[in-house]
Amino acid sequence: MMNYFEFYDIPLSFTPDEEGLKTKFFQKSREFHPDFYTNSSEEEKQLALSQSSLNNTAYKTLTNREARTKYVLELEGLLSEGEKDELSQDFLFEMMDLNEELEGFLAKNNKSEIEEIKNQIGTMIQNIEDQNQPIYKEYPEKKDQLQTIKDNYFKSKYLARIISRITM
Repeated sequence: MMNYFEFYDIPLSFTPDEEGLKTKFFQKSREFHPDFYTNSSEEEKQLALSQSSLNNTAYKTLTNREARTKYVLELEGLLSEGEKDELSQDFLFEMMDLNEELEGFLAKNNKSEIEEIKNQIGTMIQNIEDQNQPIYKEYPEKKDQLQTIKDNYFKSKYLARIISRITM
């Protein structure tokens, strides 16, 4: 499988240049557009179609912060497909308390308290992102800190699930 960063000929990064990435995406979109392959062999058409599909998947992955983080962790061998979330006991206990509190507010349909918990979770997610930023900037030099990114990735996923439950 082609590495998305190599596909776009950009450095492996948690924070790729978004404008540069968009430019590469549009270049590849034009390069592999089916209209340019109407008179080509079936093999060339299929290759262009697969490259076009790769282009779309790569762009979608690299422009989404969560998907990009997961992808880089997978490339670094720290995350495998279908791996279960690894969360610390402290975090899980904190989430158990938060979930119990939320359940009570949801049962009573207490909108202001539900909104307060939503804001609290938003702050927690922002704190995680703030903790990740220095590591993102120093990657790949600070590979020894990738475990923190992995832990925070799982925390963010957990918190996002709570938020989606609230907004349903």
